[in-house]
Amino acid sequence: MQKSPIRIIVASVILVAVVAWLAISGAQANKSYYVTISELQGMGGKAYTRHLRVAGNVKAGSIQRVGTSAHFTLMEQGKALQVAYQGSEPPPDAFKDDAQALAIGTYGRDGVFHATALQAKCASKYAPAPGARPPAATASVVPPPPSRQPVSVTTPAAAAELHNVSKIFGTFAAVRNATLTLPAGTATVILGENGAGKSTVLRLLAGLTEPTQGTLKVLGDFPQLQRGRVAYMSHAPMLYDELTAMENLNYFAQLHMGPGACACQGSPEMALRSVGLDPHLKRPVGQYSQGMRQRTSLARVLQTDPELLLLDEPFSNLDVASASAMVELLADFLTWPHHTPGARRTIVLTTHQHHLAEPLAHLTLTMRQGTIVSQVSTNESRVPHPREARVGSNAGESA
Repeated sequence: MQKSPIRIIVASVILVAVVAWLAISGAQANKSYYVTISELQGMGGKAYTRHLRVAGNVKAGSIQRVGTSAHFTLMEQGKALQVAYQGSEPPPDAFKDDAQALAIGTYGRDGVFHATALQAKCASKYAPAPGARPPAATASVVPPPPSRQPVSVTTPAAAAELHNVSKIFGTFAAVRNATLTLPAGTATVILGENGAGKSTVLRLLAGLTEPTQGTLKVLGDFPQLQRGRVAYMSHAPMLYDELTAMENLNYFAQLHMGPGACACQGSPEMALRSVGLDPHLKRPVGQYSQGMRQRTSLARVLQTDPELLLLDEPFSNLDVASASAMVELLADFLTWPHHTPGARRTIVLTTHQHHLAEPLAHLTLTMRQGTIVSQVSTNESRVPHPREARVGSNAGESA
């Protein structure tokens, strides 16, 4: 029995449509995008970060591990995309400043581009990495964007900028429409009762959670891309009880900067001495008083030499004398020289003990039910002249 011409035509149309769909899907699954490196930042000589600009309409993607020592993070930045490269070994010399590269990966049906490799395509002033060849342009490659001026290493005038930022958990708004600019080189104190939203603001600044709505920049970029320049101390000490203070600090220094690294500002020993603790004390921190544990936790974040220091209730479990000495230490911290020329230090801390933190503050915020209800600025911190502060009268005593 012969098939009717109409059936043959319909079957042919369906077959052509299926083949075309498969071809389009296959092409979409192998897209590549040029990226331009816009910033170079090394951490202790052991970890490396490259911030890259991607041309083309590519959606933010998940982290894809490359080999055993590196990964790429894709994040939305306006209409473009930023790619952060991190690894324990330095990338090829081509990956510097204004060099170009080709991001290789797959464009999934979920609309997300997943990077799996970068190939060097150097600017004229850089030679290709050994054995690397610039990829040939194809129809699937988006042309590179116009050249840009190198990004300055100077700390931006604003350490953090929030515009209509809200954070909502289910039906609960922890932060509501916060618009705020935190000047670099200053100390900001956030006041409020428990549940006012203070800790959520710090977690947003630290990149530990993302805003439900609004825009947020830390040191001029996404918080998640600035973690190497930010230190966050929660209200819990976050220490290993079975380790000594020195062992804790050495461990966290290696987590932050890679195996064998030491702190930028100084050694863990110096960080412990700066908060008035004996670095040679052999007792595990599980046997410390609450005040000593709090000071050890502060030393843990100070040793990372942060530009932005975030402290959640740092005066908890401290007596008045120890808390006052900590305020002096934090005022001194603002003046410490930074290993990066041009960088300025900034502090943001939360507390409900306003009488303790008031002398430190250049800017005082008051929060109530997730809303910033007042902002009070002063010309300068009113802490006495910075000095080498020592928290507590005796480094080995309980606080």
